[in-house]
Amino acid sequence: MENFGSVENILTAKMEIIAGIRDGGFLILNADDKMLKTVIENFDKYTANLGKDITLITYGIENKNADFVAEIVEKTETSTKIKVKIQDIELEFEINTVGIHNVYNSLVAIVISKIFDIKLENVKKALVNMKVTEHRMDKFVIGKNITIYDDAYNASYESAKAAIDVISNIKQENGRKIYILGDILELGDFSERYHKKIADYLTVKGYDIVITAGENAETIMEELKKDIIEQNMEEERQVFHYADYNEVIQHLDILKENDIVLVKASNGMKFSNIIKYLKEKDQEEIEKELEQALEQDTNLSTQLNEVQI
Repeated sequence: MENFGSVENILTAKMEIIAGIRDGGFLILNADDKMLKTVIENFDKYTANLGKDITLITYGIENKNADFVAEIVEKTETSTKIKVKIQDIELEFEINTVGIHNVYNSLVAIVISKIFDIKLENVKKALVNMKVTEHRMDKFVIGKNITIYDDAYNASYESAKAAIDVISNIKQENGRKIYILGDILELGDFSERYHKKIADYLTVKGYDIVITAGENAETIMEELKKDIIEQNMEEERQVFHYADYNEVIQHLDILKENDIVLVKASNGMKFSNIIKYLKEKDQEEIEKELEQALEQDTNLSTQLNEVQI
């Protein structure tokens, strides 16, 4: 967005792809995307002067008029079950990941599989066995049942909302929900607006602690602090801001048993170093506990030998 100046300009640039589609080809669009509504409704105008036969296929969750419509029927901490309606046919799939953005991604895969007539059982198998790319909502557990969701590969406003949705929808009896968020880069003049919108979304969804890092993410912290004061929630919610990932690492002792933590930022913020630190620190703790256990066993054996002598 930084280079294009506006969302509208990005759309115009992306729609230039239509000219490159071969005769008899397909264009697959998200019917839930408000920016694409104009393209979908006026598709004939976009293709009128091309002299090509291009088929438009739409998909969505909210827009029931789409060609492929998904309904989320079950969510766990690691997977999502969906029903996909294609005209009068309804099919069920299980996706080996979480987040509504991944439902959209899977819908595109299903559309493509239909275009190329891929066997249904192969599509189902591929989705249920799908491996999550490193740093894309990659879940792991450290310490005393502290669950980390590593989404540090990249960030946009929409993907940040989707990740927040995943965490906020997890049911927990104990522990806190903690968001470690960094800058969303390349937003240009829209940076402050979208970081404020993330703060607004967090306020609605709820949180216990938010830790921000980076120049742009400071806007999130400032907005959240205003909301905390306005809602008199100083005891329920905490917000901290640091310059970069190095400072965040120095304050990770704030994590406690049963916490659920999201780590998310644009790749340029190098939040993958936070993930690396957490994993290495956890491994050190495990090795330390093993050494202590072995030392106790050795001491016990020595004491038993002394008693026998």
